[in-house]
Amino acid sequence: MSMEVSHKITSSPRAACFYALVTFDNRHLPAVISHTHTHTQASSGTMRTLHPFLLFTLAISAVPVIVTEIEIETAVETASSVPTAEPRVVVHVKPHSNEENPKDTPKKSTTSPSKGENSKEKSKDKPKDKSKEKSKDKPKEKKPKEQKYFHEPGWDAESGHYDKRYFQGKVPYEQHRPALRHLIRSYLTTFRDLGVETWLAHGSLLGWWWNGRIMPWDYDLDVQVSVATLAFLGERYNRSMHEYEYDLDDEDEEDVFTLDMSGSSANDTDWGRESTTVKKTYLLDVNPHYVAMTKGNGANVIDARWIDTSNGMFIDITGLRERDAERSPGVWSCKNNHRYRTGELWPLRRTEFEGAEAWIPYSFDKVLTDEYGPKSLVTEEWHGHRWTPELREWVKVPKKDPPPESKKEKDKEKDKAKEKEKHPSVNDKAVESVIVYEEVIVEV
Repeated sequence: MSMEVSHKITSSPRAACFYALVTFDNRHLPAVISHTHTHTQASSGTMRTLHPFLLFTLAISAVPVIVTEIEIETAVETASSVPTAEPRVVVHVKPHSNEENPKDTPKKSTTSPSKGENSKEKSKDKPKDKSKEKSKDKPKEKKPKEQKYFHEPGWDAESGHYDKRYFQGKVPYEQHRPALRHLIRSYLTTFRDLGVETWLAHGSLLGWWWNGRIMPWDYDLDVQVSVATLAFLGERYNRSMHEYEYDLDDEDEEDVFTLDMSGSSANDTDWGRESTTVKKTYLLDVNPHYVAMTKGNGANVIDARWIDTSNGMFIDITGLRERDAERSPGVWSCKNNHRYRTGELWPLRRTEFEGAEAWIPYSFDKVLTDEYGPKSLVTEEWHGHRWTPELREWVKVPKKDPPPESKKEKDKEKDKAKEKEKHPSVNDKAVESVIVYEEVIVEV
């Protein structure tokens, strides 16, 4: 705008007010105010006329300035209080993209992701090391929950009935029954002196039922006690040694009966031999896992043993307890799941076993039939032995010789093998083949 126009506008109050109202130009307000002030004294009528316009002009011109300042201050406060989000690039990776192009890696974003996201992405990208997982799982599979306490040589059924610590070799068949006899006598005598309650069980109880003796094919003995008795033995007599003396009499010389197929049934034995005193040491060893309520992995179903330290033969001792007294009161069982009612066990019956005082369950017949079946009380042939009522003894049945017919067949097979050796398929005379038909040679 030129100077002349500006002077005309400022020289005329009405024009200035009109111009300010139309253009909202604040630059002319001071001129209007000053010009109005100089002419206030000259003309009061003019002042009255200009006063409303001045007030209106001042109000209109001040609003944009105030609003602008408020908006600027609010914008500045908002910008200072609210942090601006930095630009970030998000890369979407398709499934199995790393397997298709293992060398291609996504571009780095302008802002580094957090540690948690980094670890997650690395765990996704890196293939799992199966060898490490297997190595972690292997020790769990190899190591059982319970380590076996008692150990046996155990390469066959017979060697599994010796304690490995005292094993000196297999006891011959003719000697193992006398060794077991003194083993059970020493046990029953010692426990009687200690005032400990125990009774025959399993195969030993079955042997008692037949003739009050150990069955000749049995290589170990079985007894039972209560868990309270096991706790008493563990506190007072665990791993204690007990000496036992006995006289080696004629009964220990030959304790094997062999059935004579010709008709006689007794062995010829020298009954005039003098007796000799023998001293042996036996170990009472209580398994620390006897407190376990369940069978577990089956490594410690035997709770204690009475062991002959001279040869490693032993008596298995298992403890009975009420394992679920709330749901099954009066039911006693061992860790090998043999169950008995209270009335089937107590009161115990006093008897004799292998010449020593012994105790058996009250309902021994039911206990035996539940475990072995009814036939176990009537079957008279078992494990190569036959029950002889006259002797009241299990007699070993000798192995029968093969019939003569089978010998003839073996001789024929030997003769045929010799003929084949004499007549090979190609001989020294350059004959292509030789066929043998009942010792007749035919050249082709």
